[in-house]
Amino acid sequence: MSDEITWYKCDPDRNTECRKLMCFRRGGFTGMVCRKTSKPECAERDEEGNPIIAERWRGKQNGTD
Repeated sequence: MSDEITWYKCDPDRNTECRKLMCFRRGGFTGMVCRKTSKPECAERDEEGNPIIAERWRGKQNGTD
């Protein structure tokens, strides 16, 4: 089992479940700004229609800490 988490570049128009309190389109909340989602179905798309990956995180068991 992998501890990897993939974050995608968020498309707020697709991400209708998000309350968007920290969304970059709203100016963030208390100085924090969100531009990512863990849901590929809510991500911005590249020219081929694939979700755009913002970054990937791996846990301690994968040797990153």
